[in-house]
Amino acid sequence: MSTGQWVKELRAEVMVCDTNGAILAMNDEAGALFEEDGGLGLLGSNVLECHPEPSRLKLEGMLEKQTANAYFNTENGEKRFFFQSPWFKEDQYAGFVEISFGVPQEIPHFIREETMSKENAWIKEFPAAATICDAEGIILEMNDKAAKYMANDGGYALIGKNMFDCHPDPARGKLERLMDSRQVNVYTIEKNGVKKLIYQSPWFLNGEYAGFVELSFEIPFEMPHFVRG
Repeated sequence: MSTGQWVKELRAEVMVCDTNGAILAMNDEAGALFEEDGGLGLLGSNVLECHPEPSRLKLEGMLEKQTANAYFNTENGEKRFFFQSPWFKEDQYAGFVEISFGVPQEIPHFIREETMSKENAWIKEFPAAATICDAEGIILEMNDKAAKYMANDGGYALIGKNMFDCHPDPARGKLERLMDSRQVNVYTIEKNGVKKLIYQSPWFLNGEYAGFVELSFEIPFEMPHFVRG
Protein backbone atom coordinates (compact mmCIF):
# COMPACT_ATOMS: atom_id res chain seq x y z
CA MET A 1 0.00 0.00 0.00
CA SER A 2 1.39 3.44 -0.90
CA THR A 3 0.55 6.92 0.32
CA GLY A 4 -0.58 9.66 -2.09
CA GLN A 5 1.80 12.42 -3.08
CA TRP A 6 0.16 15.02 -0.83
CA VAL A 7 0.34 12.67 2.17
CA LYS A 8 4.02 11.74 1.81
CA GLU A 9 5.51 15.13 2.75
CA LEU A 10 2.54 16.55 4.68
CA ARG A 11 3.65 18.29 7.89
CA ALA A 12 1.58 15.83 9.93
CA GLU A 13 2.18 12.23 10.99
CA VAL A 14 0.07 9.67 9.12
CA MET A 15 0.22 5.96 9.97
CA VAL A 16 -2.14 3.36 8.48
CA CYS A 17 -2.60 -0.20 9.74
CA ASP A 18 -4.82 -3.15 8.88
CA THR A 19 -7.50 -4.73 11.09
CA ASN A 20 -4.86 -6.68 13.04
CA GLY A 21 -2.66 -3.62 13.63
CA ALA A 22 0.01 -4.40 11.00
CA ILE A 23 1.41 -1.10 9.69
CA LEU A 24 0.65 -0.73 5.98
CA ALA A 25 1.82 2.83 5.31
CA MET A 26 3.65 5.73 6.95
CA ASN A 27 4.52 9.16 5.64
CA ASP A 28 7.82 10.99 6.14
CA GLU A 29 6.70 12.77 9.33
CA ALA A 30 5.55 9.47 10.88
CA GLY A 31 8.98 8.03 10.11
CA ALA A 32 10.64 10.99 11.84
CA LEU A 33 8.26 10.96 14.81
CA PHE A 34 8.90 7.26 15.47
CA GLU A 35 12.59 7.34 14.50
CA GLU A 36 13.73 5.97 17.86
CA ASP A 37 11.40 2.99 17.38
CA GLY A 38 12.64 2.28 13.85
CA GLY A 39 11.10 5.02 11.70
CA LEU A 40 9.95 3.81 8.29
CA GLY A 41 11.45 0.44 9.19
CA LEU A 42 8.28 -0.11 11.26
CA LEU A 43 6.36 -0.92 8.07
CA GLY A 44 5.04 -4.45 8.41
CA SER A 45 5.36 -4.50 12.19
CA ASN A 46 2.40 -4.14 14.55
CA VAL A 47 1.28 -0.67 15.63
CA LEU A 48 0.51 -2.03 19.12
CA GLU A 49 4.24 -2.46 19.67
CA CYS A 50 4.66 1.33 19.40
CA HIS A 51 2.26 1.96 22.30
CA PRO A 52 3.18 1.08 25.90
CA GLU A 53 0.52 0.32 28.49
CA PRO A 54 -2.07 1.61 29.20
CA SER A 55 -2.39 3.17 25.72
CA ARG A 56 -1.71 -0.22 24.07
CA LEU A 57 -4.72 -1.80 25.78
CA LYS A 58 -6.90 1.14 24.81
CA LEU A 59 -5.78 0.89 21.16
CA GLU A 60 -6.49 -2.85 21.14
CA GLY A 61 -10.05 -2.06 22.25
CA MET A 62 -10.47 0.57 19.53
CA LEU A 63 -9.20 -1.83 16.87
CA GLU A 64 -11.66 -4.46 18.05
CA LYS A 65 -14.66 -2.16 18.51
CA GLN A 66 -13.85 0.11 15.52
CA THR A 67 -14.14 3.30 17.57
CA ALA A 68 -12.37 6.64 17.08
CA ASN A 69 -10.25 8.54 19.62
CA ALA A 70 -8.98 12.13 19.82
CA TYR A 71 -6.70 13.80 22.36
CA PHE A 72 -3.96 16.36 22.93
CA ASN A 73 -0.50 15.32 24.14
CA THR A 74 2.33 17.55 25.37
CA GLU A 75 5.81 16.04 25.43
CA ASN A 76 9.12 17.90 25.72
CA GLY A 77 7.25 21.19 25.41
CA GLU A 78 5.50 20.29 22.12
CA LYS A 79 1.71 20.02 22.09
CA ARG A 80 0.26 17.66 19.48
CA PHE A 81 -3.25 16.67 18.43
CA PHE A 82 -3.83 12.93 17.86
CA PHE A 83 -6.75 11.46 15.93
CA GLN A 84 -7.09 7.67 15.77
CA SER A 85 -9.91 6.22 13.70
CA PRO A 86 -11.02 3.17 11.73
CA TRP A 87 -10.87 3.40 7.94
CA PHE A 88 -13.04 1.60 5.43
CA LYS A 89 -12.80 0.17 1.93
CA GLU A 90 -16.08 -0.30 0.05
CA ASP A 91 -17.91 0.10 3.39
CA GLN A 92 -15.91 -2.75 4.95
CA TYR A 93 -13.73 -2.15 8.01
CA ALA A 94 -10.14 -2.21 6.76
CA GLY A 95 -8.03 -1.07 9.69
CA PHE A 96 -6.97 1.95 11.65
CA VAL A 97 -5.36 5.32 10.91
CA GLU A 98 -3.46 7.63 13.27
CA ILE A 99 -2.94 11.29 12.31
CA SER A 100 -1.09 13.74 14.56
CA PHE A 101 0.38 17.21 14.20
CA GLY A 102 1.78 20.02 16.32
CA VAL A 103 -0.70 22.63 17.53
CA PRO A 104 -0.43 25.94 19.42
CA GLN A 105 -0.77 25.83 23.20
CA GLU A 106 -3.92 27.95 22.84
CA ILE A 107 -6.10 27.02 19.84
CA PRO A 108 -8.70 29.53 18.61
CA HIS A 109 -12.25 28.18 18.91
CA PHE A 110 -15.06 29.74 16.85
CA ILE A 111 -18.74 29.17 17.55
CA ARG A 112 -20.89 29.73 14.45
CA GLU A 113 -24.56 29.44 13.83
CA GLU A 114 -25.88 27.34 10.95
CA THR A 115 -24.59 28.62 7.58
CA MET A 116 -22.12 27.90 5.91
CA SER A 117 -8.10 10.49 -8.12
CA LYS A 118 -8.46 8.88 -4.87
CA GLU A 119 -4.95 7.49 -4.51
CA ASN A 120 -5.62 6.14 -1.03
CA ALA A 121 -8.38 3.68 -0.23
CA TRP A 122 -8.24 4.69 3.44
CA ILE A 123 -8.79 8.40 2.69
CA LYS A 124 -12.00 7.97 0.67
CA GLU A 125 -14.20 6.72 3.52
CA PHE A 126 -12.10 8.01 6.40
CA PRO A 127 -14.38 9.70 9.00
CA ALA A 128 -12.56 13.04 8.84
CA ALA A 129 -12.97 15.51 6.00
CA ALA A 130 -9.97 15.94 3.67
CA THR A 131 -9.81 18.56 0.91
CA ILE A 132 -6.63 18.98 -1.17
CA CYS A 133 -5.93 21.92 -3.46
CA ASP A 134 -3.02 23.02 -5.63
CA ALA A 135 -0.87 26.13 -5.17
CA GLU A 136 -3.56 28.29 -6.83
CA GLY A 137 -6.34 27.00 -4.59
CA ILE A 138 -7.90 24.67 -7.17
CA ILE A 139 -9.43 21.62 -5.46
CA LEU A 140 -7.67 18.47 -6.68
CA GLU A 141 -9.49 15.89 -4.57
CA MET A 142 -11.72 15.43 -1.56
CA ASN A 143 -13.01 12.44 0.36
CA ASP A 144 -16.58 11.36 1.11
CA LYS A 145 -16.74 13.24 4.42
CA ALA A 146 -15.58 16.50 2.83
CA ALA A 147 -18.08 16.08 -0.01
CA LYS A 148 -20.84 15.53 2.56
CA TYR A 149 -19.82 18.59 4.60
CA MET A 150 -19.86 20.74 1.45
CA ALA A 151 -22.92 19.14 -0.16
CA ASN A 152 -24.76 22.48 -0.21
CA ASP A 153 -21.88 23.97 -2.19
CA GLY A 154 -21.74 21.11 -4.69
CA GLY A 155 -19.95 18.24 -2.91
CA TYR A 156 -17.71 16.31 -5.31
CA ALA A 157 -18.65 18.77 -8.08
CA LEU A 158 -16.32 21.25 -6.33
CA ILE A 159 -13.30 19.31 -7.64
CA GLY A 160 -11.68 21.57 -10.23
CA LYS A 161 -13.06 24.72 -8.62
CA ASN A 162 -11.28 27.13 -6.30
CA MET A 163 -11.18 26.39 -2.57
CA PHE A 164 -11.51 30.11 -1.82
CA ASP A 165 -15.07 30.06 -3.15
CA CYS A 166 -16.01 27.71 -0.27
CA HIS A 167 -14.86 30.22 2.37
CA PRO A 168 -16.75 33.49 2.89
CA ASP A 169 -14.91 36.51 4.27
CA PRO A 170 -13.13 36.92 6.62
CA ALA A 171 -12.17 33.22 6.43
CA ARG A 172 -11.40 33.56 2.69
CA GLY A 173 -8.95 36.40 3.24
CA LYS A 174 -7.20 34.49 6.03
CA LEU A 175 -6.89 31.36 3.86
CA GLU A 176 -5.41 33.42 1.02
CA ARG A 177 -2.81 34.83 3.42
CA LEU A 178 -2.06 31.35 4.77
CA MET A 179 -1.43 30.03 1.27
CA ASP A 180 0.78 33.00 0.43
CA SER A 181 2.83 32.57 3.62
CA ARG A 182 2.68 28.74 3.49
CA GLN A 183 1.92 28.60 7.19
CA VAL A 184 -0.06 26.04 9.19
CA ASN A 185 -3.35 27.05 10.85
CA VAL A 186 -5.18 25.10 13.58
CA TYR A 187 -8.43 25.99 15.31
CA THR A 188 -11.58 24.43 16.70
CA ILE A 189 -15.10 25.32 15.67
CA GLU A 190 -18.53 24.58 17.12
CA LYS A 191 -21.58 24.41 14.84
CA ASN A 192 -24.99 22.78 15.22
CA GLY A 193 -23.89 21.05 18.43
CA VAL A 194 -20.79 19.48 16.83
CA LYS A 195 -17.22 20.49 17.71
CA LYS A 196 -14.49 20.13 15.09
CA LEU A 197 -10.75 20.66 14.93
CA ILE A 198 -9.62 22.21 11.62
CA TYR A 199 -6.05 21.71 10.39
CA GLN A 200 -4.93 23.70 7.33
CA SER A 201 -1.42 23.03 6.05
CA PRO A 202 0.77 23.30 2.95
CA TRP A 203 1.74 20.04 1.26
CA PHE A 204 4.87 19.33 -0.72
CA LEU A 205 6.00 17.26 -3.68
CA ASN A 206 9.71 16.37 -3.78
CA GLY A 207 10.31 19.17 -1.28
CA GLU A 208 8.54 21.78 -3.45
CA TYR A 209 5.40 23.58 -2.32
CA ALA A 210 2.46 21.99 -4.14
CA GLY A 211 -0.67 23.37 -2.50
CA PHE A 212 -2.81 23.24 0.60
CA VAL A 213 -4.67 20.58 2.60
CA GLU A 214 -7.62 21.12 4.92
CA LEU A 215 -8.47 18.34 7.41
CA SER A 216 -11.56 18.52 9.63
CA PHE A 217 -12.00 16.20 12.62
CA GLU A 218 -15.09 15.81 14.81
CA ILE A 219 -13.85 15.85 18.41
CA PRO A 220 -15.39 15.59 21.90
CA PHE A 221 -16.30 18.84 23.68
CA GLU A 222 -14.03 17.81 26.55
CA MET A 223 -10.92 16.23 25.07
CA PRO A 224 -8.22 14.48 27.13
CA HIS A 225 -4.86 16.29 27.26
CA PHE A 226 -1.82 14.38 28.50
CA VAL A 227 1.32 16.25 29.59
CA ARG A 228 4.43 14.07 29.47
CA GLY A 229 8.15 14.49 29.83
